[in-house]
Amino acid sequence: IIDAFSGMRDEQEQASEDMNNRCFVCNLDRSQLDQHAAGFEHHVSLEHDPRMYLFFLLYLKTRPTEMLTGQETHVKSCVWPSMSHSWIPREATLTLKDKGDDETEVSRTKAAVVKLEGVVETLAGH
Repeated sequence: IIDAFSGMRDEQEQASEDMNNRCFVCNLDRSQLDQHAAGFEHHVSLEHDPRMYLFFLLYLKTRPTEMLTGQETHVKSCVWPSMSHSWIPREATLTLKDKGDDETEVSRTKAAVVKLEGVVETLAGH
């Protein structure tokens, strides 16, 4: 009995640890979000608030299909009747994607500057 309670306590602690350090929606961990985005708390309360996903599903369930947008119709067809979760972002968030886009733009700009410096040196040599 003691081992059973110990196992249950360990599972409960792990679940609590996950809820405090992983996004329930996309499964990204706190350290990733704190390093590259507005922070974990911002992410789970504004970007991936599970309550907003629930409200969205309730909205889809109660709204007539002919009143839905294309995106809403797609999600509704994923969820009902197959209960697919393919529409939910996994290991992804727009904040991190935008950050990656910014870094790519910086890399492209640096490469263009290096190329331009080479052209200037060539022209200066003539």
